[in-house]
Amino acid sequence: MKKLLFLLTLLLAAPVAYAQQAAAPALPLDPATHLVTYSGVVNVPGATRGELYARASAWAASRYKADGDALQVQDKVKNKIVVKGYTKALVNGRDCGPVGHMLSISIKEGVYQYEVTNFANTHPTPAGEYGM
Repeated sequence: MKKLLFLLTLLLAAPVAYAQQAAAPALPLDPATHLVTYSGVVNVPGATRGELYARASAWAASRYKADGDALQVQDKVKNKIVVKGYTKALVNGRDCGPVGHMLSISIKEGVYQYEVTNFANTHPTPAGEYGM
């Protein structure tokens, strides 16, 4: 009888233990700022620094044209572009409104690095909250 109760307890506890392992993935936090930060390095073999800067500049101008003064830094000497803008947030297919962010692009010969951070939900829910 004790063995049967023990076996039943294990069987009932197994789904609970599995559910705890299936937690949501952790967000990428910057260790210095503790902000959610997405970053990466993209290799573009054969592209010059000037070409990459021109492409990034044209893309930022077209992508953020509705955001008015989104372009914060456009430094051709340091090969850096910084944009402060908005993007539509979708959670489970539901529109959660615009989310502000900061995008930095640093360009070198044949490679560029991007970093997206400073996320801020600027669209309140019908209840006046800013959570998604």
